[in-house]
Amino acid sequence: MPGMIGRTFVWMSFAAAILATILYILNTTRKDKPLKKIRSYARAFFFLHVFSMLSVAVILYYLIFNHYFEYAYVWQYSSTLLPVKYIISCFWAGQEGSFLVWAVFQALIGLILIFISRDWEDNVLSVVSLSQVFVTSM
Repeated sequence: MPGMIGRTFVWMSFAAAILATILYILNTTRKDKPLKKIRSYARAFFFLHVFSMLSVAVILYYLIFNHYFEYAYVWQYSSTLLPVKYIISCFWAGQEGSFLVWAVFQALIGLILIFISRDWEDNVLSVVSLSQVFVTSM
């Protein structure tokens, strides 16, 4: 069950990143003043993306710490004999986990940029959310 929930969050994150990218680019390419309504929808999709990425990370940690060896990632990179510090590092031991770490960190940076970038939000977040689409697809 946790794996199915995690997979659902991965797909939700991917779809939300695509929609946030489309809306931010749409607002960036407007000839007149950008619309606040489009920006608010883009933000909402980016927030959903960040929430989904964090949920995936929490679920993967749950699977690793509870030794759900029926999942290939947990079986390949963890063991019941490992100390806690190595169990924590199992999260990014494989390629999928490394991409997840990058995606989570980049999503958190994007979240910070939403509140910092002000007038440049549409331009900056269109690039960040597009890169999130690529990282999440991996």
